[in-house]
Amino acid sequence: MKKRAFKKTYPIQYIYPNDTDTYQYTEDTYIVFEGRLDGVKICFYSRVQSVLRKTTDGGKTYDDTYDNLLVPSYFTALDVDFDEIIENVIPSNDGMVKEITEKL
Repeated sequence: MKKRAFKKTYPIQYIYPNDTDTYQYTEDTYIVFEGRLDGVKICFYSRVQSVLRKTTDGGKTYDDTYDNLLVPSYFTALDVDFDEIIENVIPSNDGMVKEITEKL
C-alpha cells in the first residue's frame, strides 16, 4: 500500500470587525493508504490532526490549539484512489487542500 498525506486549510475567520490583525483558521491533516485488493482499488483514510491557529499580531506569531478528541480510526473506501478521496470524499470547495506526503 502507498501512504500519502494531505492538509486541508479552512478559510481565515476574522474574529472582530475592522481588526485584521486578529484572526484564526483551522488546519486538518489526513493520512491516506491506497492500494489494490483482488484488483479493486481501496483506500483507508483518517484525520490524524486538527489544529486551530490564532494570531493577534497579523500573523507574526500564532497560538495553536490541538483537538484532543480525535479518535484514531480509519474509513474505508472501495473503487477510489487518492485523488478521488480529495475530490469527492473530503472536497476542497470549503478549504484549500495540499498534499504533504514528502514531509512525512
